[in-house]
Amino acid sequence: MLYTKNKILILMSSVFIVIGICLLYPLIIGRSHTSEKESQSLFMKEKCSLYTPEHVKKLVHEYMNNGLGVGAALAIIDHGVTTFYTFGNRSVDSDEKITEDDIFEIGSITKVFTTITLLALVDQGLVCLDDPIDVYLPPTVKTPQRNGKKITLRQLAMHTSGLPRLPNNLHPKNIENPYADYTVQRLYEFLNSYELTRDPGSAEEYSNLGMGLLGHILSLVSGISYEELIKKTICKPLGMDATVIHLTPAMKKRFIPGHCALKRVSAWDGGVLEGAGFLRSTIKDMSKFLAANMGLGQSSLIKICSLSHEPQAGAANKGMHGFGWSILKTDSCHTIIWHNGETGGFHSSIAFDVQRQYGFVLLTNSTDQFPSKLINRLFDSEHEDHSGVGNVKNDACNSPEYLQQFTGTFVFTGTQLKDLAFPREITCVMHKKMLVAVGIAQLIPVTEGRFNFNNVPSEYGVHFVIDEHHKIIAMECLEPGRTFMFKKARA
Repeated sequence: MLYTKNKILILMSSVFIVIGICLLYPLIIGRSHTSEKESQSLFMKEKCSLYTPEHVKKLVHEYMNNGLGVGAALAIIDHGVTTFYTFGNRSVDSDEKITEDDIFEIGSITKVFTTITLLALVDQGLVCLDDPIDVYLPPTVKTPQRNGKKITLRQLAMHTSGLPRLPNNLHPKNIENPYADYTVQRLYEFLNSYELTRDPGSAEEYSNLGMGLLGHILSLVSGISYEELIKKTICKPLGMDATVIHLTPAMKKRFIPGHCALKRVSAWDGGVLEGAGFLRSTIKDMSKFLAANMGLGQSSLIKICSLSHEPQAGAANKGMHGFGWSILKTDSCHTIIWHNGETGGFHSSIAFDVQRQYGFVLLTNSTDQFPSKLINRLFDSEHEDHSGVGNVKNDACNSPEYLQQFTGTFVFTGTQLKDLAFPREITCVMHKKMLVAVGIAQLIPVTEGRFNFNNVPSEYGVHFVIDEHHKIIAMECLEPGRTFMFKKARA
């Protein structure tokens, strides 16, 4: 079932990032009966009310009650004071509650650990940002270049290397753990054969491959594994004892299962690309990482963290980037620094307002996109949740009574499953008044009998086939240019 999710995730990653960088608009500019100073004061008063723990807790509770969330752990730092909250369960089939010591996959938040470690090695004089990467790789590796321009460490960190999002020789034996068997040898084979389609440094393209390669290079430079380097550079100075890649036997008991649309899914391992998104951590540890990035405490790492926040690319007052971080400049002249992360069964976000000295980390054990949406809800006063854009306006089509008729198990009736973005068997169930394709996504009604997958391009959808007796007999799964028939097997 996860094969569907992984493929759709690759298509949707850029959409999630776009959602994560909405701008903040003033609430009261232009009100003729107040002065500009009074307007700013009223604006900040209203914005500050959004930051209260009570408000944030309310938002997370709404997510847990109305979404596909299973469990969540939240840390809020407000002017140096850290508060923790936990929500929900460790698993869909357990009543055991989430705790502050539970271990989550943090996904691509790992990338900012990688870039901060890069800056630490620069500070130690071990590497230079604008060195070509072939300086640090074995001489047998022929790194891609174009028009005489070579890829640099800085470009790997800034997603401007010209390398694609994923290598074209990523062919996992187990699609539910897609990076686990991607080895150093296969990485080098890719580098030796790949031809860049544009000059390094000429454009941005988010690249798990590039960041994973950067982590590998830093490991080679330091002479220790990527995990040990992260522990030495970041975790030990900050007292983050539960942030690892490889779990000890004791940690395995604290590591909670991930979920995709109500289904328990496999944990992810990173192979040679660990620096792209494969750290595991607790909310307690991540609060320490957030605090250091907010400039709190006495660690010598704070200076390096602050360097990672300096804008390196992007248009002013739009989406900008530091080293690994995304940066917003709001209309109220506040700077929001953030990143999110997602694996096959987890989603996470970290964000803070530099001027307000307010930040949060949210870790969840499901792939529902709420952690990214929370950034919008807190830092964008006019943000609305557009996850259902294009939904039918007819309330009857959103009613549980209407949706209930589409539940059941549907089985693929054809023979060609190659490159199909759907599993052979799809089960649709009702959950909290929502119709859910288990292991895939929530189904959003568009027209009668036609549904889109939540947070997935509209080209991917479902049309239910109804017979003359008004009974559901089949499901047509839609991909761009293709339709696949799934016959209803049972209710």
